[in-house]
This record gives sequence, C-alpha cells and structure tokens, in this order.
Amino acid sequence: MRDRDGAVIFDLEPEDDDAAVPTTPAGEGPARDADPELPALADPFGAVRAFVARQPRRRVVRALVAAGAVVVLAVGGTLAVRALQAAAAERERVATLLASPGGVRDVSGGPLVTAWSTPVTGPVLGTLPGLLVVADGGDGVALRVADGAEAWRVELGGNLECGPNPERAERAPAATQFVCVTGPHDARRVTVLGPDGVVAERDLGDTSWLGVYPAPETGVLTVLRTGDPVPEPTVDAGGQDDFPQALQDAYPDGLAAGQGAVVTVEDAVTGEQRWSDEIAFTPVSDIAMCGINLGEDGVVGVSLDVSARATPTLIDVSGCGVKATYLPDGTRFPADAGSAVPWVYRMPDPDGGFVDFNATPVVMRDEQGRERFAISGYPALPLATDGPSDVRLAYATNGGLAAVGADGTTVWAARDQLLSPVVARAGGQVIGLSADGTALEAVSLADGTVTWSSPLPSAGTTPGPGNFAVGSAVTDGTTVVVALTSYTGHGDGAGMVLVGVDVRTGALWSLPGFASGATLWTVDGNVLVHDVTPGMEMYNLPDGETASRTQGFVRLLVAPGDDRAPATEHPAR
Repeated sequence: MRDRDGAVIFDLEPEDDDAAVPTTPAGEGPARDADPELPALADPFGAVRAFVARQPRRRVVRALVAAGAVVVLAVGGTLAVRALQAAAAERERVATLLASPGGVRDVSGGPLVTAWSTPVTGPVLGTLPGLLVVADGGDGVALRVADGAEAWRVELGGNLECGPNPERAERAPAATQFVCVTGPHDARRVTVLGPDGVVAERDLGDTSWLGVYPAPETGVLTVLRTGDPVPEPTVDAGGQDDFPQALQDAYPDGLAAGQGAVVTVEDAVTGEQRWSDEIAFTPVSDIAMCGINLGEDGVVGVSLDVSARATPTLIDVSGCGVKATYLPDGTRFPADAGSAVPWVYRMPDPDGGFVDFNATPVVMRDEQGRERFAISGYPALPLATDGPSDVRLAYATNGGLAAVGADGTTVWAARDQLLSPVVARAGGQVIGLSADGTALEAVSLADGTVTWSSPLPSAGTTPGPGNFAVGSAVTDGTTVVVALTSYTGHGDGAGMVLVGVDVRTGALWSLPGFASGATLWTVDGNVLVHDVTPGMEMYNLPDGETASRTQGFVRLLVAPGDDRAPATEHPAR
C-alpha cells in the first residue's frame, strides 16, 4: 500500500513478508493490535489506512475484490431496478396512449412516408388486430397492416352494414370481432368476422318490418315499431322556403299520438336475446323538429321514422316522439329533460362518459349516462388525445373557449379568439385551428394562454375562416397530425392535406395530395389512410344484391425514421 496525496493505493502483487504476519492461535487471521479505532466518520481516509495496515496483503486484495463486487452489484442492481421501472412506465404510457382516441406510436420527425400502398375498391368495414378490413364488391377483404397483403377474403353479399366502429373522439377498446349485416331486407344475414375470417354466420330472414343494425360486443340490434300507425302530417308549403314554419302553423298543437318502439339486442353468433326494452311514444310539441320529407308540388311531410345508431360504447334510438339511449349491457340512460328530444345527439366523451349535443344547456354525463353537470355553449371535444384528463373544454355562447373541471367548476374562463375547432390535446397543450382559420395554435391546458401559433400551408386554397374542414387527427404525445380538407373560394373540395406539428415548439410540416374523401384509421398504434377519389358506382352482384365501387388506395404511413420506411424516403404521396 502506498499513500499518495491522501489517496490509498493498493499493490495487487503479494510481498515476501506476507507470510510473516502474526496470526491468532486458531489461524483465523492477523493478530489485532490494541490501538483504539480511528473515528471513521471524521477521518474516513485515515480509517481506511489504519484498517489496511492491520491486514495481510492477500486478505486486502480479497477484501477489496469482494467489496468491489458488492459495489458493482449494488450500483448495477439500482440501475437495473430503475431501468425496469422506466420500462414499466413507458409500457403504461404507451398503453394509455393507444387506448385513447387517435393515439398512435410514432408520427414524429417530419412528413410521414408510405411504407406500402394497396389499391382498394370499397369502404373500410372495420379493424381487427393487425388488420384493416375493406369491402371489394360483396366481399370483405382483410389487409395486413404489416405489409398490405391480403390476409383473407370472405363473401358477405350486398347492402353491407358493418360495425360498430368508433365515432370520432370515442374512447373504445380495440375490436377483436365485428358484425356485418348484409342482404336484401326480406333475406338479411349476419356474419361475425374475427382475425382469422368468419367466426359465425346466421340467417335473419325477412326483416322488412324491422330496423337491423350491428351492435356492440358482437351483437345485433333490432328496432320494432309498436302501436297503431298514424298518418304522416303534411302541409302544402305553397313554395315557401320556410318549411318548418309552415308545418308549425299547420299543426300548432304538435303531434299528440304516435308509435312507440321495442329495442332488442341479441347475440350475433347464437341469436340468444341479451336484453329488450320498450320506448313509449312521447307527444311532440314542434313536429318540424321530427324531420321533414320533401314531396312533389311543394308538399312537405313530417318524418315519423325511427332509427338507431350504435358505437362500441352506446346505442341511441331516435325518432319522432321516440328517444332512448343505452349502454351496451342494456342500461338505459336516466329520464331527464332531453330524454324525448329526437334532435339531441348523444356521443361519447373522449375522457369518459357521454355528451348531449344540441341540447340547451349541453349535458355532460358519466359512464352510466347520469348527468354530471351542464354547460352553456357547446363542448369542444378533441379528436385525438394522449390520455384522459379531468379538464373539459367548451365554447361559451360568445364563441370563446373555456375549461371546466370534472365537477363543472371553471378552470379558466372563456377567452375570445381561441381555437375553432379544437383538434387534439397532448403534452399539456390543446391544439386547434386559430379563430381566423389561418394557423394551427396551441394553448396551455392549465391556464389557456397561447403557447405558439404556426401558419397553415396554402394546400390549394388560401387559409382563412371556413376554408379548412377538420377530418380526423392522431397523436403520439409529442406530435399531432391532423387531416384538413381544403376548399377553394367556390367551396369545391380541393383535397385533403396532412399537417403535422410538434406540440412543444409548433414546428410544422405538411403533406398534400390526398383526395378530399381520404380518412385516417388507426390499427395497433399504426396510421393508415384510406384515400378514395370522389365518386361512387352502384352495381348489381350476380345474385341481384347491390354493391358499391370506388377507386382508391390504403396506405400505411410511418415516421421517416421508422424501420418500415423505404430505403429512399419520400413523402407519402
């Protein structure tokens, strides 16, 4: 051992006098002197020197090796634990992101590029793990997200209606199966599709007197009218442009009687009934709000039809004098002021629960459909988020954007000239179009202050109020990509442009060249675009059923640095 500038240095080679160090009678180690121990905390280096001086050199080497191993294990163990904790936190972040509306893995680094492109002739029917299912005439075709190749093809028939697919901004679990209802009304069929193709098929028979729809959790929804039919109220509007006022004048007392409905959900595979409920007719004071049928020679009628709409998280039945909303298990939303109003549009809240649109006031509901609180104005629901939030956004009656907490209390008051509409919420920022339609802007979710503003590209039209329509959006938590349909000054669709923006800095990129009907889809955290040219051709299948045909592509879009990006990277178009 040598002492250099207060440092303790050890020779690893044994010395000749090592064997002469006295040992205890039992031979268990060196004899210890009677000197008192040094105060180690006051003089750590001195304590080390004193300890080493009492040890044989081989024992010193062995002790140091053992101590070093302990230190390495301790430090390595700490790093390993931290690495495991970081990995677990990242897995939780990604899981939360992918469970959120528009949540995807990676769209950062600049304009997205095309990993593969596959021509298609029909609409998207639904998504399954690793698959995007599209229509090809009367067939359902599953495209693999990995490479765009056809995984399987099944014959479904014409008059296709598949789902239910999530609505914009809906927080819903990824589908592992979905339902297609096909065929003419006098011979409808139901087919359940899963990752390997057909799971089950069943004939429904003549459903001419029923409304039949795909329902959540692999179900089939039917709506049957009950009670005696009533004549459709009509009025000769005499060329009046104000048809609703003409109906109201002709029927000042509204509609006092009408048909109710029975709603039933059954298992699509077995046909076993899951639940059923009857909706009684509720008198309607303003029949013009029921919907209008325009006839010939200025005759206007009131629509008495009842229809249903199903998403993965709700079922809404609406018509003249008939209104009810259900959870997938049949739980009916509580009766309240908006229960019988057909024009109240209920939709899922991206942060959980539901929202009553077109109501006065707008009602925010919890996961059981119960009223949480009411707001004036109307809600501003982000199309893409990086996780749930207790803060809701709303437009006040003056058009200003405001934020409210989970209990309806104000987080920050309405401010004019903020975001219209809101597009996404990520990284603590709310992103949307500026009030004048010329830029993407971000405001802090915490206090509503403007964080950045980035001018929009022209994309075939001059940015301005009403010149861009927001289609859909995705986010990986740091970048938001929004699909904007741009319009010329005459209102004709000029195509869809993808605009990406870093939520932290406002750095913006754009990717033009998509058809105006293009839509974004997400599967397992991947971004796909269904790019369809305008126009649809209807034709008859060999069995006489009707199908539609369009021309377009499905493309997988990836970040420039993604391993799936082509060797020579190029924009998606």
